[in-house]
Amino acid sequence: MLTKEEIGEHLSGIHEEFQKLYKAKNLDAIVNNYHPDAVIIHAGKGTKYGKEEIANTIKEYLESSGDYHVFPTKRDATSDGEYLFEQGHFEVKVSSGETMKACYETIYKKTNGKYLVYHDFLSGG
Repeated sequence: MLTKEEIGEHLSGIHEEFQKLYKAKNLDAIVNNYHPDAVIIHAGKGTKYGKEEIANTIKEYLESSGDYHVFPTKRDATSDGEYLFEQGHFEVKVSSGETMKACYETIYKKTNGKYLVYHDFLSGG
């Protein structure tokens, strides 16, 4: 069983990697951090399933947004450590110069020793 500290370390590391890849606009590397069966659900805006649809969505994000920051409020894991869960909100600068804010809930699944985004739910923004 993972401790709260270990859960936090895993999730903080994931966010650090994502921020580095977003700044570099490295689409392929970003998409490789999603599980093959991943889904992104943006409430009221649509659902994207699988790496191809997710890649198209992330490409749009990379073209229209800049730095982002996450503010987690809840982090947990299954008892066997296969899944990590995180809830919170994030802020991202968009091309208009405004800051978009949204809430998120993400599930990460451990696959071949690495946690990959498995389910990403966004509301707002």
